[in-house]
Amino acid sequence: MSAAHKLEEDLLSLFVVESVQDESGLQKYLRRVLEVATRCFRTTGASIFLHEDGIYQLAAKHGPGVRTPDGAVIEPGFGLAGEAIAEGQPRIITEGERSDISSSLIVPLMEEGFCIGVLNMARGHDEPHFGPTDMEYAQGVAGQIALAVHNARLFASTREIGRLKRLAEVGQMTAAIAHEIRNPLTGIYAAAKMIQEAPEMAPEMAEIIEDETDKLSQLCDEFLEFARPMRLNLERAQLGDVARGVARLVNSDFEQAGVALELKSAKVAKEIDPRRIEQVMRNLLQNARQATPKGGTVSLDVWDWGFTVRDTGEGMSEEAQAKLFSPFFTTKTSGTGLGLSVVQKIIHAHGGHLSVESALGEGTKFEVHLP
Repeated sequence: MSAAHKLEEDLLSLFVVESVQDESGLQKYLRRVLEVATRCFRTTGASIFLHEDGIYQLAAKHGPGVRTPDGAVIEPGFGLAGEAIAEGQPRIITEGERSDISSSLIVPLMEEGFCIGVLNMARGHDEPHFGPTDMEYAQGVAGQIALAVHNARLFASTREIGRLKRLAEVGQMTAAIAHEIRNPLTGIYAAAKMIQEAPEMAPEMAEIIEDETDKLSQLCDEFLEFARPMRLNLERAQLGDVARGVARLVNSDFEQAGVALELKSAKVAKEIDPRRIEQVMRNLLQNARQATPKGGTVSLDVWDWGFTVRDTGEGMSEEAQAKLFSPFFTTKTSGTGLGLSVVQKIIHAHGGHLSVESALGEGTKFEVHLP
């Protein structure tokens, strides 16, 4: 492999930033940048300063030729390095007062017209001074290094953010689980205390304990359903037949709520898990019924591409829609908020996708597209 080809590979390797998970990962990455820079420019050492709050702070250093103190900063327009930043052009400095360094090359790292950092490289007295060829080479290479470093910093920032978001979701999950478990436990505890104080009420309290225990059991089932991998039993089935079966099952609930249920069914055969698709339809219909006032209408329509569930209910805000499929998010006074997460999981397992259209006061429509 030629030296030029090796340098090209070194530069390209700087764009692989998956390992930059956080600030410590960014530090390792910057040291790798400096290792590549010392090879590219044949120097005894290099340091890199990155822009932060209007100044350029030392971010990493590498090699025996670097004597830059920790915590060093560069201010734009001040000193030789600051002037190089202001000009946006590389600059050669002869270090006559340093016995161990013959010359330095200051390279501003420009990204879209802005200096995101400064690369500072040094050569010892046993090495040739930096010259015009090095300046020309620096102008060509600096853009690639600047883009790579900029990407790495963005990646590190996004992955920090990602970790904080995941921690927040875990906290929300924990609070939701604790809340859902505590409610039935409170009922069980109250019924047990009542039995102790009034034994004659044991039969009545036993029914309450049984009901609350069933709620806990159902809650555990929902958690397990959400957590376990989705397994499908696919078969060729008529989507309309599944829809008609679900409509029959939920019809009495709609009659009691005073909400009309309309069904439009096309003859469509799909490779589906009928039980899972039934689960999706029932969940969407239940949500639609609960969101629709008495006298309103919910429609289940089967199309050649899938099906829709539309209601004439209160609709949802954009903020609620953005969180709709997040685990444990719910706008109801009861429920775990897992229903739509499981629905989405089922549809994705089928290779399909689920979308929602809603506006406050104008109802909601869910579209389920199946391959």
